[in-house]
Amino acid sequence: MTLLKRKRVLAAKIETTPGTAEALTAAEASFNCYEIAIQHEIETEAREGQGSFGMRASTPGGYKGKVTFKHDASWDGTATEPSWADTFLPACGWVKTGQVFTPRTEAPGANVKTLTIAVYIDGKRKTLRGCVGTFKANCMSGKTVVFEFEFIGIWDSPTDVAILAPTYPTASPLRFASSVTTWDSVALAVESMVLDSGNS
Repeated sequence: MTLLKRKRVLAAKIETTPGTAEALTAAEASFNCYEIAIQHEIETEAREGQGSFGMRASTPGGYKGKVTFKHDASWDGTATEPSWADTFLPACGWVKTGQVFTPRTEAPGANVKTLTIAVYIDGKRKTLRGCVGTFKANCMSGKTVVFEFEFIGIWDSPTDVAILAPTYPTASPLRFASSVTTWDSVALAVESMVLDSGNS
């Protein structure tokens, strides 16, 4: 069973209406994600009984879930920015204008987006909708630039669905090497850098 759980695919799509799940196909799963984990975070509400010291059956609280994964900074052959950036960054509050992503503080709508994210675990699909998140971009000298994403959304009941078979990008990931790094128009000489979007 443990080996089968390693066969997992993540699919994600920007929602037309925040909180309304989108249909997902193999086309929405063409990401090179790894260390994928998805779990529900449903709290139970305790209820006291009457006429005794016993308790009544607990009821579930908000249907919330969390998904975490990593993605290398890489190009996927698209005409402009890679599809992983166009999909995940707007749901972290980073909106693209031209070919530049900048952070925004606003509710999901015209600019900031929400996602439907599903993880297919060899026959089982676990889905979150209305997902918004945060990320850290880890840049270590000479190593691959890695984005660590964390999204929180509304948990839907798991369903039995065949695992998707997407076509994955084949381009090599980008290394943090021989780069020009500037912050507020000041050139930096750094060995390592972490860009934390800091969303909560």
